[in-house]
Amino acid sequence: MRGEDFPGIPFFLHLSLNTAANRPMKYKAFISYRHSENGRRHAVALETALKRYAKPTLARPMKIFRDEKHMKPDISLPKLIREGLENSEYLIFLAERASAESQWCGEELEYWC
Repeated sequence: MRGEDFPGIPFFLHLSLNTAANRPMKYKAFISYRHSENGRRHAVALETALKRYAKPTLARPMKIFRDEKHMKPDISLPKLIREGLENSEYLIFLAERASAESQWCGEELEYWC
């Protein structure tokens, strides 16, 4: 998926499989993105689309980890991120200039790899 799929937003989508785990995962995917207006909008749209994709009528949608949905005041953000990554089958990185400059995105990619 490239920027032309979302006019005005130059970004690339990268998908990577968690090959370290050989157990059932809690989440189908972890979405890594910059917490900007554009990044958030695209992450939410992608999550929504993934949950609707090839879903049988009465089946539950796949679980997607997007950190903003799981943040609470009493939870350590680094621990939350690490647990999300460890329990996800795929990492989806929404790459754009702002993501490349994000310390958090860099740490998520480094931990995954």
